[in-house]
Amino acid sequence: MPIAVKDRVIGVLDVQSNQINAFDRSDLVVLQSLADQAAITIENARLFDAEQRRAEQFRVLSIENARLAEQAQKLAVMEERQRLARELHDAVTQTLFSASLIAEAVPDLWERDQEEGRALLAELRQLSRGALAEMRSLLLELRPAAVVEDNLRDLLRQLGEAVVGRTGSQVTVAVDDLGPLPEEVHVALYRIAQEALNNVVKHAQAGRVEVVLRCLDADDRDPDLLRLELGIADDGRRGFDPASVPPERLGLGIIRERAQAIGASLEIDSRPGGGTRITVVWKERARDYCAQRAARDPRGGLGRRSRRLCQQGQSTRALDGGHRPLPRGRRDGPAACGTVPGKASEIVILYL
Repeated sequence: MPIAVKDRVIGVLDVQSNQINAFDRSDLVVLQSLADQAAITIENARLFDAEQRRAEQFRVLSIENARLAEQAQKLAVMEERQRLARELHDAVTQTLFSASLIAEAVPDLWERDQEEGRALLAELRQLSRGALAEMRSLLLELRPAAVVEDNLRDLLRQLGEAVVGRTGSQVTVAVDDLGPLPEEVHVALYRIAQEALNNVVKHAQAGRVEVVLRCLDADDRDPDLLRLELGIADDGRRGFDPASVPPERLGLGIIRERAQAIGASLEIDSRPGGGTRITVVWKERARDYCAQRAARDPRGGLGRRSRRLCQQGQSTRALDGGHRPLPRGRRDGPAACGTVPGKASEIVILYL
C-alpha cells in the first residue's frame, strides 16, 4: 500500500502472508487506513523536526543579534566618549588652560597695576563661567531628558555663556516669558540654537552675538495663531553665501531638519565677509496647542502657566526689553505665548 502525503508517495506499506489469497477487499480497506495513519504520523514528525530546527536557528540568530546589539552599544558609547573627549579638549580644556595662565599672572600684575589686575580677574571669572557652562552642556548630552526638563531660557543662557568662555565675544541673550512649549518644539529650538552657536565659535570670528527668543504679535486677520521666533545673529567677518554652501556643511542640514520636524520656517541671511542671522519661526493654533497640553497632562488639566497661555487675555508686545498692552480694541484671544503685561523679558548680556 502506498504511503502518500498530498499526492506525494513517501513510502510503501508491505503486508505479506504465507497463504494464497489470504487478504480480501475488507483487508485492503484496513491496510489503506493504516497507510494513511502512517503518512500522517510521518508528516507530523517531519514538521515537528523542521519546527525544532527553525526554533534552534531562531535561538542562534537571537543570540547573535544580542551580541551584535551589545557590540553596537559599546561602539556607540565609545564614539560618544570620543566625541565628548574632543569637545572637552576643544572647549573646556582650552578655556581652563587660559584661566590658569591668567590666574598665574594676576598676583605679579596686581602688585604693579591693580586696575589691570581687576580686568584680568574679571576675565578669569568669565572664563570660569564659560567653562562651567560648557561642562553643563556636555552633561546634558549624557542625559538627554534634562534638555526637556530644564527651562529653555536657562538653556539658551548657558549656551551663551559657553560661547563667551570659548571666544571672548559679547553675547546677548533675550528671552520672553514663555508658557510651556510642546516637548518637540522645546528640544528643536534648543538644538537649533546650539548648532548655530557652534558655527559662530568655529567660523564667525564675531565680536558680538545675539540670541533672541520672542513671541510675535498676533495677526489681526488670524488672532488664534501663536507665533514664536528664535533668532541667532553675529557680526562676524566670515559669512557665506547660503545658496552655494552644501547642506551638510556648517550644520545647515541639521538646522533645516530640526526646523522642518516642528513645521517651522527657516531663514538664513548671510554674505561673504559679513555677519550671519538665522531666524526660525514656529506657528501653532492656540486651540490646538491648548488641546495638546490638556491631553498630555495626566491629571486631566492644565498647569498654571498653561492656563495662563490658553485663557482669554490681552496680547502684549515687546518694547524696550519689556511688554506693554496693545492698543485698545486689539485683542488676540489667548495671551501671546504666556507673556505677562508689564513684566519685562529677561535680557542677559555676557561679555569679558
